[in-house]
Amino acid sequence: MAKLTDIQNKERIAVVTVGYNRLNSMQRLLSSLLNADYSKYVNVPLVISLDCSGCTELYNYVNNFSWPFGDKYVRIQEKRLGLKQHILTCGDLTDYFKAVILLEDDIFVAKDFYNYSVQMVDAYESDSTIASISLYSNEMNGFCWLPLTYLHNNSDVFAVQAVSTWGECWTSKMWREFRLWLSNAEIPWDDIDMPLQIKHWGNAWSKFFDAYMILENKFSIFPYTSLTTNFSDAGEHGGANNTIVQVNLQYGNREYHTKPFAELVHYDIYSNNIDIAAHLNIPLTNLCIDLYGIRPNNTKKRYYLTVKRLPYKVIKSFGLYLRPQELNVIENIDGNDIFLYDTSEMTSMPMGFGVTKRIMYYLHGFNYKYLPAACWGNILVLGGKIRHKYFKKKRNDKVMYF
Repeated sequence: MAKLTDIQNKERIAVVTVGYNRLNSMQRLLSSLLNADYSKYVNVPLVISLDCSGCTELYNYVNNFSWPFGDKYVRIQEKRLGLKQHILTCGDLTDYFKAVILLEDDIFVAKDFYNYSVQMVDAYESDSTIASISLYSNEMNGFCWLPLTYLHNNSDVFAVQAVSTWGECWTSKMWREFRLWLSNAEIPWDDIDMPLQIKHWGNAWSKFFDAYMILENKFSIFPYTSLTTNFSDAGEHGGANNTIVQVNLQYGNREYHTKPFAELVHYDIYSNNIDIAAHLNIPLTNLCIDLYGIRPNNTKKRYYLTVKRLPYKVIKSFGLYLRPQELNVIENIDGNDIFLYDTSEMTSMPMGFGVTKRIMYYLHGFNYKYLPAACWGNILVLGGKIRHKYFKKKRNDKVMYF
């Protein structure tokens, strides 16, 4: 088995798989890696990193796993690190490689994931604004559980001020800058403009990376079509193998079209398109954007663009028709669904369709006969985590499950 200190590794991008005690999950991930395409590359290093669990069946499996595409390394911790520290030590593997692609064991990769990662590293490794490269593309806003669509501008990627946790890539420079910041940071959590759910996460490494990106004004590169998807297996942060975070996968190989960072579409951590500030002729420093209705204007900015009905002066209102939703503002679509307020002047709240209109907008393509079952729901969203809860109801002396 090769050694990590092999100097040739500094020119290679390594695949790093992260596990603890889930044999089936690791088998599925490694199987998807075996089916991926590496035909353009001579040596693709694979690191299998396991936290200490005592699961000898898993240990034996990864030690005996055959990797035909390059060097294989196995790291099994002697003492339990916990997920946060384990991820941080895996990121530290950038000391030995040009970059690492980090994949937790409930991830499944597209065949072109490695080619995408190489192209993104080549395109953005010298841009100091880029802090990470995501392989996953969200189709759901996890802070309000509404569908996500993104504005396209002839690039295959866009920028988000948040880190991905379901397939991510860092160059050695990206990771080194984060680790240096983390070692010196006194993080002012109360002052950071991020969803409250993130601040309440206990052992999540990503909350620290998100804070870093917001405070240092850095972004991640995200694909419009995902190169990974997530099975959300039961575990430290996983649910019960639900499908709500499964997304469309890129299928087949391609060349990815990129643009310089300044020419990409840019989103904040709440999934708001921050470029619309320019269309409103308002500096972003004086505009709070809240198109999902989940962001408090706790920064006390004078102008507030939101779907909420609030007792402030309405400068302009927009409809909610075009997709993605920010296009209604960009194209100046008339309506009473999105409001631009001047918070320095109090007045009566505006009238409109409100929540009902928004529900119909987001549920397009949904068969409404399923709504009663959804309301009984076997999915309960609680504290940002998906937990399954089953309800039963007696009907004609029979037990009915919903």
